[in-house]
Amino acid sequence: MDDVARPWDAAVDAFQDGDLLRAEEIMREAIADIEANEGADSAAFAEACFHLASLLSGSGEFARGADLLRRAIAAEIPGQDGQRDRLTYLMNLGEFLTRAGQLEEAEAVLIESIEGRAALFGEDHPGYAFGVEPLADLRLLAGDADGAVALYERCLEIHWTQGHPRVTTALAGRALALATQHSDDLLGPVAQMPDALLDEVIDALLARAQLNPSAAALRLLHTDHRVVNIA
Repeated sequence: MDDVARPWDAAVDAFQDGDLLRAEEIMREAIADIEANEGADSAAFAEACFHLASLLSGSGEFARGADLLRRAIAAEIPGQDGQRDRLTYLMNLGEFLTRAGQLEEAEAVLIESIEGRAALFGEDHPGYAFGVEPLADLRLLAGDADGAVALYERCLEIHWTQGHPRVTTALAGRALALATQHSDDLLGPVAQMPDALLDEVIDALLARAQLNPSAAALRLLHTDHRVVNIA
């Protein structure tokens, strides 16, 4: 949609130049214009709100971004495309709320997202697992390592069976959850992976450990060819 793509490109350029205020201003003007011309129930309006939320997340403003995602979710967009978009916005809202520390609301939103994904994709589809993983992250952050492990393992089962690349993030999340339980089997089937894919698992593990201080029990992870220290 040109009415979203053009301002979005301009906002990204401003953001990358370090002009965060201008980036936000561009997208807020676009949202206002789209709402006036197409209405708040248009796909373009919801998409513009989503884009601005994404910009705000880049500067750590998750609470403000969550408000925009709520506006995107409220748009009544018909058809399967509208349903898919709404599920994307729901999942992102759950992640934003998690990052903002609003865990109770985040869990309710993520469960709604998962239920919608189960209805749309089925429970053996990567699109379903994609929505389950943020709930696993939330459970781990909330201190429910057992619940997190079970959810990560469900994601891992789906992605492994389907050969989906997100198997790496599921393995990383599972490793961190198991580390809090002082388990010795942190990576499970990772030994069967080629080195390049194993590198992606380790990179995902490092990124997750930095975002989740509760996983600090993982201090030293040995692999066949890399040793990773997480302080």
